Amino acid sequence: MRNIFYNFLAILLAFVFVGNLSAQTPEQLSYQAIVRNSNDQLVSNKTIGLKVTILKGSESGEVVYQEILSPTTNVNGLLNIKIGSQAGFSTIDWANGPYFIKTEVDIEGNGNYTITTVAQILSVPYAKHAETVNRLLTISNEECGTTNRGAIRYDEDNNNLVFCNGSNWVAVGSGNATNLTPALTTLPAIDASKTSATLMASSVDKNAIVVLKKGFVWATTPMPTLDNNVIDVNANFDEFSAVVTNLQPNTTYYVRSFAVNHNGVGYGNEVSFTTLADVSVKNVTKTNGVFSIECLVQGGSGSSILERGVLYNTSKQLLASLVGTKVTAVDFDAHSFIVQINQSGVFYAIPYVRNEIGISYGSTVLTLDGLETQPELLNPSSGKVTLAIRIPEGTCNGVVITGQSDFEPSSTSLRFNKVQGTDTWYSATVDCQPMNQFLVFALPEQGNVTWENKWSKYRIMKGDAEFDPNGSGLLRINSCATVVYIDIEEWKIEPCNMVPGGTGTFTFTPACNLSVNAVVIFAGNFDDKGWGDSDRQMTRQSNGSYTWTGAYPAGFQMKVIVDGSWMSGQNVVFDGTTFSFTGTGDFCPVP
Repeated sequence: MRNIFYNFLAILLAFVFVGNLSAQTPEQLSYQAIVRNSNDQLVSNKTIGLKVTILKGSESGEVVYQEILSPTTNVNGLLNIKIGSQAGFSTIDWANGPYFIKTEVDIEGNGNYTITTVAQILSVPYAKHAETVNRLLTISNEECGTTNRGAIRYDEDNNNLVFCNGSNWVAVGSGNATNLTPALTTLPAIDASKTSATLMASSVDKNAIVVLKKGFVWATTPMPTLDNNVIDVNANFDEFSAVVTNLQPNTTYYVRSFAVNHNGVGYGNEVSFTTLADVSVKNVTKTNGVFSIECLVQGGSGSSILERGVLYNTSKQLLASLVGTKVTAVDFDAHSFIVQINQSGVFYAIPYVRNEIGISYGSTVLTLDGLETQPELLNPSSGKVTLAIRIPEGTCNGVVITGQSDFEPSSTSLRFNKVQGTDTWYSATVDCQPMNQFLVFALPEQGNVTWENKWSKYRIMKGDAEFDPNGSGLLRINSCATVVYIDIEEWKIEPCNMVPGGTGTFTFTPACNLSVNAVVIFAGNFDDKGWGDSDRQMTRQSNGSYTWTGAYPAGFQMKVIVDGSWMSGQNVVFDGTTFSFTGTGDFCPVP
């Protein structure tokens, strides 16, 4: 059998006049209620069956009156009826209670009453009771006895009213009023962040209650009321929730659920929650290679902070996933702390704090450069430009830093000299015309300059210059008589890992069949003159490949010339004595 929710809006226990006004006692009781179905939806504009019974003494006491009605609800599910049209209602002795009203609902109107509700009638119909009040109540200064039982008088000594119980005068107590305001349970808050939280509640008992308003009240002090912060909720009364925003970080809030009906406000129990703390960076300094990061804690007293520090990583992507190294603060107070980090190279950092409900991070990620600080060089004269280059830490000894504007480097290219007092900075001053382009290379002292030794990852730290957006590595100088500071993060080929010089056999396998008369010349950076091809014609083998044996320098780079056309060497394999590689080009010569 499905449940039918029958919510009382009000029980107005007072007689109303029927017919013309007169001195007679009114004989009917006005009654209102709201009807809902098993889905807690209003039953609107529908005729239902309603059986009303007046009981004496208890919820299961003597039936003193009963009638059956067929009221029709309005669009809001509200019904209005008058109780007392049947015989027997006028003879009820309201002074001799208590009385209870029992309602049975037949929502389909077919005589099947599916729910029964019983509620005590707490207000006596005084207009009716007035007919007997004179014989029930007397004021007496006589001694209490059976003849004046029920009489009252004022006890001047104790400042109180007393009544006669038939043998003694007894003080009149204040009595107990039954509370028909909604009863609720406030549940623990969830999803607390720096500035918001989700509040939860459920009803304990809504019998004979229609809720006019419900929601939550909250404050930073205990036992909040409707005089504090309020959020109304328009949802099912049984369980409801609301998200509160604009809260202060690291602050404890006190919450109560509430609901209002015609009898007043009912509050649920009190719960409390604390928002996450917030943190920001105030200042960053660097002394002797050590970073000091000063942070501020926002909100609250700061006393609830359990941990404070900085998370850092050399990978910005990993740090975005909150992966890194934690450094906790050693110097702090309630609202600030300082963390020190000794880290070389470029790294990324974000401050964090943890309180009783969890950890939170600052909104700004720091980019810190732990490399050697750039030197302050003087601007060169007119028509000159100074390039200051910071090479990657760990670049091996015996490396020469060179630069030039030609497409192919050579050992006669411009040499950079180490800046005095530094370990990783090199500089060179060169002739300058606007729009000049430069490349920078690293090569072994005893090796030849190769195209593969150029910078591959770089950034301009200071100066009027820009890199080719197509990724060629060419640096364009926009204005002269200045210093351009550049940080080189990576070489295309690490000079420490270049092939050492020696003697070996080179085998070239063309990507396509070549004519048996094709002239294949082995070319490379064999000497200070850069690329050359004299006296290095390769020998054709029976399988169609070509070989050449001879000496080569450190950092050797190779290509081949087929009938005057350059072809690059790819997929090179070196076993210590023999190189083998395939050839590619823009075309394959016709055999």
